[in-house]
Amino acid sequence: MHIVSHFVAAPWVCMPAYLIGWAFAAHSSGWLTQSHMQASATFFENSEFNGTTLLIVIVVVTVLLVVGALSAKKRREGLQKVSVEMGYTLDRNGDNFSLELNQQLHLLQLGNSNRVYNVLRGSGPSGEIVLFEFEYSEKGAYNAQMGTQIETKHHQTVAAFKLPGANIPYFHLASKHWWHKAAKVFGFQTITFETHPQFGERYLLRGSNEGDIRKFFRPSLLEYLQSLAEKPDWSVEAAPPWLVVYQAGHRPKPEEIRSFRDAALNIASNVMAGVEMRRTAQAG
Repeated sequence: MHIVSHFVAAPWVCMPAYLIGWAFAAHSSGWLTQSHMQASATFFENSEFNGTTLLIVIVVVTVLLVVGALSAKKRREGLQKVSVEMGYTLDRNGDNFSLELNQQLHLLQLGNSNRVYNVLRGSGPSGEIVLFEFEYSEKGAYNAQMGTQIETKHHQTVAAFKLPGANIPYFHLASKHWWHKAAKVFGFQTITFETHPQFGERYLLRGSNEGDIRKFFRPSLLEYLQSLAEKPDWSVEAAPPWLVVYQAGHRPKPEEIRSFRDAALNIASNVMAGVEMRRTAQAG
């Protein structure tokens, strides 16, 4: 998660700090947002500064933008190399794949806007595996001094497993945090299991059909999820035919993509084991 901070100070102190933060956001996210550009233009119009300060700011911002562009290029090249080694294909533009996803996935509902990019597609023991990067934006408080609304961008790498025909319910599973417990006072609901109280303490589980979810989360799956280390935090979602696994706010380095895929596949395999058992029972 990357946040641009604004400082209240004299113009010649505030502007360099703000533009450095602005450039850092561009470096981190890989592209400049409309709100950042609008804020910069508004600040230029309302501030007084000398030529030397302006020159310093321009040099600093230019250097950071160049570093950001080189960093993004290096990441793309790293992902391209890894995709070849893994036997996957890489598509930098994820628009087409985004349309294949079930739009009811909880992940796709986050933020004011989102995008899918750097899509790696391959196959695994149970079918197609897709690794992609997902970004969504959230708007915060309005900053009167800058004349714009502060925008925060979140990034994560997601492992998606396609399970055509699988009888799996819609659900969203994530680690529970203190604010979820506080929200319970105001009626926030989550699915818990009396037989596995530790699961309810650690995880937030929600979905449209509680009955189907309770049948799907059999004791062996609950025990497996309880056995996972508390860090890193894994999220698992299902919206047929897709099952997705990710760590919120985490993008592994290109050289870590394979181990991320393996860890996500291990989690998905335990979830998919239930799908296979249900198929067998129905077939019999």
